[in-house]
Amino acid sequence: MKIDVNDIIKKLKEGDLSSLSKAITIIESKATKHKTLGSEILRLSKVENSKKSIRVGISGMPGAGKSTFINSLGMYLISKGYKVAVLAVDPSSTVSKGSILGDKTRMEELSKEEKAFIRPTSSGGYLGGTAGKTRDVISLCEAAGYDIILVETVGIGQSETEVKTMVDIFLLLILPAGGDDLQGIKKGAVELADLVIINKADGDKEKIARRTKVDYQQAIRILGGNNKFDEKVILCSALNNIGTDIIWENINKYYINNEDEIQSNRFIQDKYWIDKRLNESIIERIFSKPEIKSTIEDYKTKILKNELSMEKALNEIFNLI
Repeated sequence: MKIDVNDIIKKLKEGDLSSLSKAITIIESKATKHKTLGSEILRLSKVENSKKSIRVGISGMPGAGKSTFINSLGMYLISKGYKVAVLAVDPSSTVSKGSILGDKTRMEELSKEEKAFIRPTSSGGYLGGTAGKTRDVISLCEAAGYDIILVETVGIGQSETEVKTMVDIFLLLILPAGGDDLQGIKKGAVELADLVIINKADGDKEKIARRTKVDYQQAIRILGGNNKFDEKVILCSALNNIGTDIIWENINKYYINNEDEIQSNRFIQDKYWIDKRLNESIIERIFSKPEIKSTIEDYKTKILKNELSMEKALNEIFNLI
């Protein structure tokens, strides 16, 4: 069946969810026939899109309550009249590349809202905390008229921080903790975070949460990093809807007062992703050539047998290319 790109874009701009889902499926597809179509859909969606959303990345260790936090924040934003899109990236199996995709079930209230769109996606083994096409999906959600795009990453890890290159604000959710638990948080993630949110700061954990806040404030002063917000560490209880309003007020205030900075940062992000996509595509095209693939396999065997040095093998491959 022939796919009418212009019709998809037209309906997507009208807020048609099936067209948005269809567009996302096409750009996420690995099928060769969909690559050109997906690229054209993205181009047209960017040309047509006259409205910029607020892009928020949300990361945190497993159990920090990311999905509950997004449900709480999303419901609050909808109550304020915003349309909210959630891109929830789940870790995938290293064997099948599949994923349980359970985030939507943990956002029960939000998933029932007409002004909310939740798209669970498997990371597919992609490094960076997101899925390979997350940034493109953000563009499609913007074209569909969503005001706030929330990107939930797979969880704290060495590669998690690439989400920073596709959002305006990066939130790091942590649990009330101290001592050895505090050491478990990646230093890089804390440095990159615009806001550190101490979730589950309620009941018998509230006292621990307040102590954790002081610990992180001291750590952040030592680490330095960005200074988008006067107060970088905020207490929150997503389950009890405490603190989400303060978090949003901080984000919205920054967005309103720093539009030029945000647009400049998005331009830098665009350049980063263009370079990344070009480099990946060039490498993929080169190494898809049978003679090069065959030579590389031959050299790998010789390197393993210590019959050829790595440097000499690389020089031979570069000459062949």
